[in-house]
Amino acid sequence: MDEDTREIKQPDVLEVLDNVLSAALKEVRRARALAPAPLPSGSSDGKRTSQPRLCEDVLKEAGRPLHVSALVQALRDRGVEANRDSLVSALTKRLAPQGAFVRTAANTFGLVGRDTPEET
Repeated sequence: MDEDTREIKQPDVLEVLDNVLSAALKEVRRARALAPAPLPSGSSDGKRTSQPRLCEDVLKEAGRPLHVSALVQALRDRGVEANRDSLVSALTKRLAPQGAFVRTAANTFGLVGRDTPEET
């Protein structure tokens, strides 16, 4: 081995990593300060809102049951991308009696209590 070659010691490697990561963190904080992240759609307090919760809000505003296509469009109007099949699955999992939704027709959802047919 050449006498001029110096072995890299573990503390030297850790110091280099510390410097690199500190610089990267500083840049992330700088970038975050320049462009604050927008709040998620449907939320004014910064918390995420689930698509079923947003659908519940849409159905309350509509005042009647809506077909899944109308729900998907309403979510898109609020800036939320929704997949039709995934939304149907999510709402189906939240059907009455435990959930907040009722199915009033094929792929048409309403709210428990309001859109539930009266039993005679």
